[in-house]
Amino acid sequence: MSRKFSPIVPQGKHPFRYLVEFYFQSNKFLKVSGKTQKNNTRELNKVCDTVLKDGRKVGSIRIDNLGVAHLSEAYAIWERTGTRTANIRSECISAVYRVAMQAEIVQVNPISLVDKTAGKPRRVR
Repeated sequence: MSRKFSPIVPQGKHPFRYLVEFYFQSNKFLKVSGKTQKNNTRELNKVCDTVLKDGRKVGSIRIDNLGVAHLSEAYAIWERTGTRTANIRSECISAVYRVAMQAEIVQVNPISLVDKTAGKPRRVR
C-alpha cells in the first residue's frame, strides 16, 4: 500500500487523525504484510470515526486532550459490536501510540490505562 508523504509531524495541538496518518507512514506499519496494513487501516479509520457522547469523533480530538476517559467511552461503544473487535481496535491504537512515543510526540499511551475485557478463547474446528 503506497501512501502520500505528509511533511507534518503531529504535535499535541493536532487532531488524533494526524497521529494515525503519521503511523501509516512509519516503518513499523510499512513492514507488515499488505493484508495486515489493510486491516489496521480499516480499524483505525473506524476508531477515528467513532462518535462519543459529546458528539465529537475520536479522530477530531486534539492529541494532548485525548485521554483515558475518551478512550474508555470509545471502548465501551466498540464492545457493543464485540469484545474481540474492541480489543483489536485497542491494539491498533496502542501501536499508533508506541510509534508516537518512539518519535517523542507523546509521553504516555492512554489506551494502556483503559480497562479491557478478556476475550473468550476462539474455538478451533
